[in-house]
Amino acid sequence: MFAIFWNDRIAAITGLVWIVGRILYALGYVADPSKRELGFMVQSLAVAVLLFGALGKIAWTMVSTGTY
Repeated sequence: MFAIFWNDRIAAITGLVWIVGRILYALGYVADPSKRELGFMVQSLAVAVLLFGALGKIAWTMVSTGTY
């Protein structure tokens, strides 16, 4: 959805950041529970950018065109 309303390249890069975050989380999961935080924060930030970017653009389009 983010790629439709914004930019394919940014969506792909953010998706890769999410994958890196999941890998960091998995590595922290098997090593030490306190090391999970970095991976969790990275993937959570990527998801938030994709989610709120798409929802924000949808809301902006609806308000600016008057189609709700």
